[in-house]
Amino acid sequence: RAPDWYIQAVSGGIGPLGVIKGFIELYDAGLIDRVPKLGVIQTEGCAPMVRAWEQGLDEAEPVQPDSLITVLATGTPGKAYTMLKQAIDRYGGAMAAVSDGDAFRAMRRVARLEGLSMEPAASVAFAGMARLVEQQIIRPDECVIVNCSGHTFSAEKHALEDRYFLSLDTPAADLDRRPVEGVAAALEQLDEQITTIVVIDDNPNDSRLIRRLLQSYKQYRVFESNNALDGLDLVRQRQPDLVVLDLTMPTMDGFETLSELKADARTCDIPVVVVSAKALSLTEQDYLKRHTDSVWQKGSFNAQELVQHVSTLLGGTSEGPKRAAPGQTSQGSDRLMGTFGKLNRQRVLLVEESSWDARLLRRLVESRSRFEVIEAQSGAEALVAVAEAPFDLIILGLQLPDMTGEQVLVDLRAREGTRHAPVVIITEKQLDSVERARLGAKVESVWSKSTLDRSSLLSYIENLLPE
Repeated sequence: RAPDWYIQAVSGGIGPLGVIKGFIELYDAGLIDRVPKLGVIQTEGCAPMVRAWEQGLDEAEPVQPDSLITVLATGTPGKAYTMLKQAIDRYGGAMAAVSDGDAFRAMRRVARLEGLSMEPAASVAFAGMARLVEQQIIRPDECVIVNCSGHTFSAEKHALEDRYFLSLDTPAADLDRRPVEGVAAALEQLDEQITTIVVIDDNPNDSRLIRRLLQSYKQYRVFESNNALDGLDLVRQRQPDLVVLDLTMPTMDGFETLSELKADARTCDIPVVVVSAKALSLTEQDYLKRHTDSVWQKGSFNAQELVQHVSTLLGGTSEGPKRAAPGQTSQGSDRLMGTFGKLNRQRVLLVEESSWDARLLRRLVESRSRFEVIEAQSGAEALVAVAEAPFDLIILGLQLPDMTGEQVLVDLRAREGTRHAPVVIITEKQLDSVERARLGAKVESVWSKSTLDRSSLLSYIENLLPE
């Protein structure tokens, strides 16, 4: 039986060429009824094939690789791209690019749901399959084969780096703890152990504090997620009794996350408590009042109030800390509350007409958690944004749908609030020496998309905006 799709992550492209050759030979021998459509997936940091395919080109231009998944970092595909495009043109298929973050989430998702430990390069293929399904390129009734090779253990340290590791420490004292006697005590302990809470907050200090506060009063099982996409996966998998949600998060904010939870039949009835530092408009307050159980403003409540509310919401009571550990008294917890919401991001306004380029630049900048990127796709949107709130940096394109980037720049320099704001220009427009010099005198730097090195750009921004 031939599948409808064969999907593989590629670097140089030799692997799927061999597989398609095998399918063609099986078809020519009369053993299968069709050659499957081909899904070619690359990382966004090294996607010369995908870029060429989207533009309908017969040859792919080399790129400078910029991906943590180094085994897929072949910037010069050569003739393999041309042959893969010919196969897709003849038998059907598609090419797609996914971010490193999408790949790592897919790796964790497959490990949780299927028990398969695969290398990051293989997880790129699973993330790509999800992307093609979301775009309705792959139909729900189609049979899909995904190449899943390797395992995490040999590549994990090099591909994921230390920041993706989770250390699980089990104190020896916990292993020797004797069970409490008595039916009532056993039932109380069982009730607490099966009460599960998921905390979604991109500030790891805040999510950790909420977990410690809750667990100091009850033996709740508390799971943390520091981005909304992983948080949604976690809620759908764990089916918790409660979700504690932040509102201000990159990529997908708390309002979008809440909308996803309420639209999903599996999660729509799970209570949600919002804990956020965001100043809310009347419209936002009304929306949250209708879709959440309570809203707490960081810095305006004490620890015991929040824990008492959660305990009551989950059908219990809170009379004090469950364990008398040092620093776990209510007074100690209240002192910790002073650290709530202290991850102050530097705000970056990205003014870019191309949604594709904007997404890549936003993910690049927000890969450093100290930056928050707000997008504007026109000059008018940009000027409204700077009038509403200050920005630490403005990244400006020159070719916008309603006005030129230079016109936006003139307006910015005429305003008191943005007269001295750092501006970096990134453009695909070919500038001569006179134009480049003229712009360079008004901004911090000018970058060309055709020769853009994203690692160099990110380092430049970090140096331009020191912590």
